[in-house]
Amino acid sequence: MICNIIVNKGWYDETDKRSECNGGGPTVEYSTAKLKIEITWDNNHTSLCEIDTFYDTDNGLELDDEDYEEYHVALVKDILTNNFIEIGLGDENPILVKLADTGEVIYKQ
Repeated sequence: MICNIIVNKGWYDETDKRSECNGGGPTVEYSTAKLKIEITWDNNHTSLCEIDTFYDTDNGLELDDEDYEEYHVALVKDILTNNFIEIGLGDENPILVKLADTGEVIYKQ
């Protein structure tokens, strides 16, 4: 029987502890938060974002077209504006990406 469930709700380490029984027993811990990153764009604007998903896409042309291109895209959600941003397509690309909680640089142009 699991006696303790610890749910890490988010970025600021807000923890919700629920006790399922009075005695000892194993503890299960899991996170419901998405990874937060800080993105600096080429116009020096900075966005705080959550990583949503990664996927492959293309430019919509046929495979045998000489201008056909495939892309790896990261879909992130800007926390302040609640807008989704596709990184990997278009003209706006980040110049710096850091983990929000540690400041570790994971991408630098």
